[in-house]
Amino acid sequence: MSLGDFFRGKNFLVTGATGTVGRNLVDWLLETDLSRLCAIENNETAIYDLEVKCSQDSRVHPDLAPPNRSKLNERIFDTLSV
Repeated sequence: MSLGDFFRGKNFLVTGATGTVGRNLVDWLLETDLSRLCAIENNETAIYDLEVKCSQDSRVHPDLAPPNRSKLNERIFDTLSV
């Protein structure tokens, strides 16, 4: 089984999605056949840029991390349907 096969149809959450490591991880995951990617970031400009870049990809759900952690958890669970 290849790594691509392993990720097929799965949901992913990436925090720090526009940082050095997070951005590379997002780019790499988007090359797989994943079902949904919830990308969380606390930098408003950076998450907007990601949203614009991925606007045609329905699998990507960029989200600005709210200051309240419980609200973030609610949004993550709603977006990923878990």
